[in-house]
Amino acid sequence: MAFDNDKDFVYIKEEENKNLIKQDINYKYICNYSDFCMRIDFVNKSQEEIEEILNEIVFYLKYNYNSDKITRHRLVQLLSQRLVSDDYLSKNNEILFVSKLEQKVGKDYAKTMRKILKEHEESKKVLDEYKIALNNKGNPSGIDFRVNVVKNNLFYQNLKNDYNFKNEIPKFFQFYLNDFEKYYF
Repeated sequence: MAFDNDKDFVYIKEEENKNLIKQDINYKYICNYSDFCMRIDFVNKSQEEIEEILNEIVFYLKYNYNSDKITRHRLVQLLSQRLVSDDYLSKNNEILFVSKLEQKVGKDYAKTMRKILKEHEESKKVLDEYKIALNNKGNPSGIDFRVNVVKNNLFYQNLKNDYNFKNEIPKFFQFYLNDFEKYYF
């Protein structure tokens, strides 16, 4: 701890960490491991254990920022997929992870992820408002559905290419999709 405040010591320690991590870690595995934790592994873990794991993940990502932009893109893809498919354990853990990235790696690194989280929250609000409007019109759908309103086109790009909603949705459900589009736009 005595050396932690020494500027030269901190610089040397940072450089050694960069060298160590570049040699030992494939960042694809770090991204996939973070995704696994967010979807499955954090179920029976305490908040302290979760924070410790997130700190370790962020430690590796900190030294990856300048050398591998693909890792950042992959983290954004995985977050988008978790949110769109509703396949995450805790929104608070997602927010905590992004906050740790902002603090340790930099705000620019996590900027896109922060925007995605914000858009996801806005999507929930819009859907809740739409369902209230449907009920007020005397036309409750009785259908539980989700929408993701994407303002900045930040969500995983291939999601829109994977689905052709208009052709696959039965006509009964198509009414609600069209009605939602009218409501929102």
